[in-house]
Amino acid sequence: MAREARQWPLALHHYAEVLRREPGHREARRERALTLDALGSAGEAWRQFDSQRELFSESEALGFEMRYAARRLNWAQLETDEAVRETEVAAVLIRLQQLHDRADQNDPGAAGRIDSDRLLALNLLSRHDEVIERVAERERAGIALPDWLRVSVADSHMARREPAQAATLLEAVLADEPQSEQATVLLAYAWLELERFDDARELLADWLAQNPAFGEDGAVRWSRAGVDLNAILIESFSAQLAAAYQRIESLSELAPLDAGLLDARAGIERRRGWPETALTTARIARTEAPQALLPMTTEIEALLDLNRDIEARPLFEKLVADYGQHRRTQGIQERWERRQGAQWSMEALRADSRAKDVGELSPSGPGGSGEFRFGLRVESPLLKDRYRLGALYQLHWADFQGQRVERERVGVTASSRQDRVGYGVELSRTRDDFVPESTFGGWFDYRHSDLWRSSASVWRHAPFASLQARAAGIRADGIRVGASRSPDERSRTGVSVEQLRYEDGNVRSSAYVAHRQQLAAGPKREWYTRSGAGAGRGTRADAPYFNPSRDASLDFGLTVDQLLTRDYSEAWRLRVDLDISRTWQQGYGSDWVPAIEIMPRWLPWAGHEFSLGLRYSCPVYDGNRESRWALVLRMGGGE
Repeated sequence: MAREARQWPLALHHYAEVLRREPGHREARRERALTLDALGSAGEAWRQFDSQRELFSESEALGFEMRYAARRLNWAQLETDEAVRETEVAAVLIRLQQLHDRADQNDPGAAGRIDSDRLLALNLLSRHDEVIERVAERERAGIALPDWLRVSVADSHMARREPAQAATLLEAVLADEPQSEQATVLLAYAWLELERFDDARELLADWLAQNPAFGEDGAVRWSRAGVDLNAILIESFSAQLAAAYQRIESLSELAPLDAGLLDARAGIERRRGWPETALTTARIARTEAPQALLPMTTEIEALLDLNRDIEARPLFEKLVADYGQHRRTQGIQERWERRQGAQWSMEALRADSRAKDVGELSPSGPGGSGEFRFGLRVESPLLKDRYRLGALYQLHWADFQGQRVERERVGVTASSRQDRVGYGVELSRTRDDFVPESTFGGWFDYRHSDLWRSSASVWRHAPFASLQARAAGIRADGIRVGASRSPDERSRTGVSVEQLRYEDGNVRSSAYVAHRQQLAAGPKREWYTRSGAGAGRGTRADAPYFNPSRDASLDFGLTVDQLLTRDYSEAWRLRVDLDISRTWQQGYGSDWVPAIEIMPRWLPWAGHEFSLGLRYSCPVYDGNRESRWALVLRMGGGE
């Protein structure tokens, strides 16, 4: 009677009394298992069933099995160790397949329910292509998708880079369940990938406003913390890094050792240009959750940022072995392959200059009346996680007073980067008819901290010496020294000093200080200013090439970098540079020099860029103003 009245606890009490008096009572044992199942205790009901299978019909046995499998899936999702969770879900998936084969013959309705559980298991195992294929098969068969499965299918669409399909499902979920935390967060990411950045931020802000941190009874709503964290991450992905970091610092004060929070913080620190700080944070996160996927991937990313590939390799191999199917792992693999693979870059410039002043027949600047530059560098895949060998080809010519002067050289390079230190050497030989020379150079750079870096290079027969000097048979040795400071992603300041020692005794020295400051940044557009000041001097006034005895400049510029269109890693961007300089040359006074450059850029996939730009300027040399047009082509691929 109690069971028929759905008074489950009372019914279980009565069965216990009967079994206490008569342990072998078959009906009481049978009814107890069925009551536990009806009560929702699928695990205990299955154990009772499994110990006395002969008491149940085939359909009842199938019910126990399928409900227990579904409960195991729910338990697996609560497992914090991802390897253990994946093992358990894989075992349940095998069992679901076996049950589906049985149900197909005896109970089509049960087969449909089991198939839905299989979809969930496939999603949890990151087998997203199979999820979408099975959903399509069900649709063709006229089988509707259960409401509870829509978020999981949307997640598989996201993994397949189908945010529009995911958004459609998730919007339907929120129409039915406006407070669904999981659907809200996933929809925000779908909108983010659809370039609806403001909508994504507003969606999470509205959810947080409707769900305060504390309930009416004063209890903490822990689900809110997850939404809050994702709101911070979406803010960071929307190029609001400073605001996101400020928010995550405040959140960290509430849970300083939460692994998920620490991992998110490390990711933001990486994007702010602080890889050493990010590595420390990621390692604390791994200490708190040693087997968790996300802190492991963030640690690998930080190690790669720091050129510590040797240290990253064993961790990377463990990641691939343990979590090879996960989206985050696949992203790390793609970066690892770009970094370990060959690197290449190509740049070409074609410029034309005309004198603007009456009576000036030909430009007197270092670029002549016409100029062409071409450079190609190719480097080998990374050897032993730190070395690269390479080759180069460069051609540079300019026309001076009707004479074409060129420098054509081919060479080889070798370099190494490991942790704070990078160094390399370059050896090349000219192939033109002017001064025969072998160029030898070496460079060294050092990362002092997340903020400071310095570099130096020395050259025998420097390839950046004057072409006009080359026409006169004069070569030069060179040295460059530089240092830079970048407190975060918004600003960078650098200073460089260069000296060229020509064979005619002239020593050409120059120094320059530059600063770049972000004015505003958004997911589709960035504005920043550039400013600088430089000065130079030469020791010979009679050099047969452009060589001011004293010169200086103050430079100001504004850059707008606009996203035109994007589809994940493929993007089209447009950069516009506006510049104005005040230049001074001893004996000729000072002048204003304007310039503009328009540069469309195509990024076909991660690590590759192709750009073609047009630049116009009006430089002044020896008091004579020139009109200069330049077409610039750049290509490159690798890390």
